[in-house]
Amino acid sequence: MPCVTILLVSLSVSCRQAPDKESVVLFAASSLTDVADSLHQRLAVRYPDTDFAVHVAGSSLLARQIESGAKFDIYLSANSSWMTRLDQKNMLLRFDTLRYTNSLVLVGTDLDATHGASEVLDSAERLGVGDPDHVPAGIYARESLTCMNKWAEVKDRLIPMLDVRSVIVAVSNGSVDAGIVYSTDGMATDLDQLPMDHDCQPDITYTIGASRRSGALTLAVYDYLAGRGDAAVWAHYGFIERQ
Repeated sequence: MPCVTILLVSLSVSCRQAPDKESVVLFAASSLTDVADSLHQRLAVRYPDTDFAVHVAGSSLLARQIESGAKFDIYLSANSSWMTRLDQKNMLLRFDTLRYTNSLVLVGTDLDATHGASEVLDSAERLGVGDPDHVPAGIYARESLTCMNKWAEVKDRLIPMLDVRSVIVAVSNGSVDAGIVYSTDGMATDLDQLPMDHDCQPDITYTIGASRRSGALTLAVYDYLAGRGDAAVWAHYGFIERQ
C-alpha cells in the first residue's frame, strides 16, 4: 500500500503544469523603434512573470490593424489623430498624451551646412517623406512645408513612404535626394541633418492608448509608460520632455 501511495503522489506531481504567464502586446510607431526596444527590456525586468511582445510599424498601419481586429494591449502613436479615431470607434479603454515631443529635420548624404533647409528643398528633385495622407511624419512635414510656403512648390517632387524609417533607408541608398524625418531618427544615422525652419516646427505629439480588454496588469504597465518612470529612456534617444 505505501508503494501505491507513493506512486499516486508521484503521478500527481508529474502532471502539474507551470501556470501560464500573462502577456502584454505593445504596438509602437516606427519612430519609436529604439525607445520601444529599451522599454521592452525595462518592462521585462519590472514584470518578470509577464511575456511582452512589441510590434513596430507606422502609426497609421498599426491603427488600421487594430481596426481590423488585431489583438493589442497598448498602442503608442506618433500623433493624436489615429488614437482619437480608435477611441471614437470604442476600441480603447483610455488614452493620454505623452509628455515627450520631437522636431523635424532634413536629412541627406551630402548637405551643405552653410545652406538652410529652404535652399535644399529648392534643389532636391526627389524628396522622401512619410505619406502626408496618413503617416504622422508626413502630416507634420506637410504642416511645416505649408508654413514655409514650400508645399505647392515641392508637392510634385515628394516620394511618399510608409514611415520615417523607410525615408531614412531611401536617403541612405540614394533613392531620394533628401528626406524629412524626426530629429531623433536623424540622430540614429550618419546622414547630414539640417533643421526645418524653427518658426514652422509642428507640435509633434505622442499618445498612448489601452485596449478595451485591458486588465489590471495592462493598466499597471500603461500607467508606468504614461508616467515619468521611463523618462531617461526617452531622453537618451533625443526626445524632448514638455515642460
